[in-house]
Amino acid sequence: MRKLGEDNSNFVREKLDPLLTWPDKDSSNPKGFYEDKPPFDRTVEWFGKVMGFDKYQTPYTFTDSWDKVEIMATFLVPKDLQPGDNCPIMWYFHGGGFVTDTRKCTGAGDHVPWYSKASLEHAKRHKAIVIAPDYPLGPEAHYKTIADSVRDFLRFYKEDGCFEAGEDHWTQWLAKAIDKEDVTINREKVFIEGESAGAHAAVTAMFLNADKGDGAKLNINAALLRYPMIAHYERSFPSRSKTLSYMGHNVFEADAIHQASAIVAEIEVLQKLGLVPTRARGYAPEYMAPAFLLSTTGFWKYLFQRRHQCSSGLPSDERDYMDCLERAEKCSTTVESRHLPPIVMYHGHDDLNCPYHNTEKFKQLLMKYYPEQYVENETVFLEPVTFLNEKAGLEGNYSPEVGHGFDYALRGDREPFLKRAYERVDRFWPECK
Repeated sequence: MRKLGEDNSNFVREKLDPLLTWPDKDSSNPKGFYEDKPPFDRTVEWFGKVMGFDKYQTPYTFTDSWDKVEIMATFLVPKDLQPGDNCPIMWYFHGGGFVTDTRKCTGAGDHVPWYSKASLEHAKRHKAIVIAPDYPLGPEAHYKTIADSVRDFLRFYKEDGCFEAGEDHWTQWLAKAIDKEDVTINREKVFIEGESAGAHAAVTAMFLNADKGDGAKLNINAALLRYPMIAHYERSFPSRSKTLSYMGHNVFEADAIHQASAIVAEIEVLQKLGLVPTRARGYAPEYMAPAFLLSTTGFWKYLFQRRHQCSSGLPSDERDYMDCLERAEKCSTTVESRHLPPIVMYHGHDDLNCPYHNTEKFKQLLMKYYPEQYVENETVFLEPVTFLNEKAGLEGNYSPEVGHGFDYALRGDREPFLKRAYERVDRFWPECK
């Protein structure tokens, strides 16, 4: 079946891919965020040469779709591990509006430009192994297919399975790859981090893990959500100018509606045929346009809450189709709250992509429906970021406005909010001594 899917994917995607390559090929260039101006000035060797991590990759599941696509997990391992190190685990869920992935077309399981320097420095201080699971991407995928892959990742992690030839356990496979004497993997010490849409996936993982029924009940020490996409992604065109900027183009609302409608129509055609393809690779700005188009035209919620078998919407009380606000409000009776981790959040005060007020509402819902687990400034933290000392990590580049995706190049020693965030995380996930 996988061979059948690979052989026919281009044919099935023949009409869809040109619609996603918008407004032009240059705006969808998969190399567009490399070796450019800061903060997008990194090279593909950044993990190894700059941050000091070795990179490994293995599939953790395969989709149930007709094309049987493998979904990968990337492992980032500090190069400077020493004999006797007992390495904790950091799960990292990438952002990208659920439409762009951390995987490169060459098969590497990460997207260098959208990793936070401070995040990896924090992991390295802990001697932590970063595991970054991919997941199916929209507009082909929807909330349930994403939730299913997250559920599979939890099972993969808990059961210590492995799809590599001759290997039964991912821990053994990774230990062989690391090839350092007496280095052990501490699967009981887990920290979870997600940025933007990845924070939505991280919250999904937390609640699925804590589910009273089939939850994995894994020990998760803490979570950090960076400018999280908590609600259904929704923006609007300004009432006066009627244009928004996307990749240097001024886009009129009518043009966005036209393009988004064409994408939805093609997805519906494939849906009726039972041939909606799975995509778990491609990296920004490749395939990034649907995030802009669907969020500004009102199609986002419809597409991400649809079923593959029909084009009708779904009741909002079906848990696998919920956004984080709905999940926090409606799942208090279906999860064991003691398995929900302490949560640290920070969010740009001027974020137009994912408004700050949604994250504030999420915090309030957690305290209301899970009072035994979430107490403000004790086990749930939210800090509005109102200024940056060094925007894009450039000295002297002070910014009084803080929007979305602002922290990739920031230095923890220059931004007090970053220092506080990781200090809060370390209350629950202390550094190895």
